[in-house]
Amino acid sequence: MVPQFNGASLLPAKDSFVNNLGLPKFQSLTTRRFVFDVTKIATLKAKIGGTNVQLVSAIILKSARAASYQSKQETSSSTAVLSQMVNVRRSMGSLVENAMGNWFWPLQVIFKPNETELHELVANMRREIANFYKEKAGKFKGEDGFLVMSESFRERGELYRNTKGRISVYRATSLCKLPVYEIDFGWGKPTWVTSQSNQKNIFVLIDTKRGDGIEAWVTLDEEEMAIFESDEELLSFTSLNPSASVNRHSRM
Repeated sequence: MVPQFNGASLLPAKDSFVNNLGLPKFQSLTTRRFVFDVTKIATLKAKIGGTNVQLVSAIILKSARAASYQSKQETSSSTAVLSQMVNVRRSMGSLVENAMGNWFWPLQVIFKPNETELHELVANMRREIANFYKEKAGKFKGEDGFLVMSESFRERGELYRNTKGRISVYRATSLCKLPVYEIDFGWGKPTWVTSQSNQKNIFVLIDTKRGDGIEAWVTLDEEEMAIFESDEELLSFTSLNPSASVNRHSRM
C-alpha cells in the first residue's frame, strides 16, 4: 500500500485554536504494568457485553476511581471523564485508508459520581462511541471539518467550566489490533513493545505479543497507585507485572 500525504486536502487548515485539557503535571507518579487474561475478560463479556478494550478500560477506570476516593475523600462527589482516543479512519471512507497521520479523536465519556459499576461504565462507553460514529465522525473532513472540531472543543471546555473543578479526568488510548509487533525499521521486529507516560491518570492498552492478553500501562500518583494495585476486583482479571520472558524491548 502506497502512503498518501493528502491530509491538507482532506481537512484544510484554518486559523489555529487552543487544545488544552488543562491537566496538571504531577511529580510523584508511578507507572505499573498489568496483563489482563482474555479468557477472564471473555467471561465478563458474556455477562455485560462490550469489547475487550471497553471491558479492560472499565475495570481500570472503576479501580482508579475507587483508589482516588479512598486517597482523597473530596473526589467521591466528582464527575469522572474518560478521554478516550477513537479511530476516525473508518468513518471518513477510503480517502484516508492509506493517508499518513494520526487520524484519531479524543472522545469525552462522562460518568456521574454514582455510576461506578462495570456494566454502567461499559454501557456509557458503548453509547457514546456509537453516537460519535453516527453523528460526528464522518464530518471530520472537507470545509466543514474544522467547524465540527471547533464545536467539539467548545463543548468540552463548557463541560470543564460547568463542573467548576469537581471533575476527575482520565485518559486512555488503545493500540490493540494494531500490528505493532510487525513494525520493522531495518533491524528486526520488536521483542516487546511498551509505553509509559509522565502525566497522571493515563492508561495505554497493547495486545500481548502472542495475542493471549492485553497489557495495560497505568500511570497514577504514588498514593493512589498503592491502593489501585491492591484492588481485589482488578487483580481477579489481571496479573501485576508478570514476566515477559524477554531480554529486550522497544519503547513506543
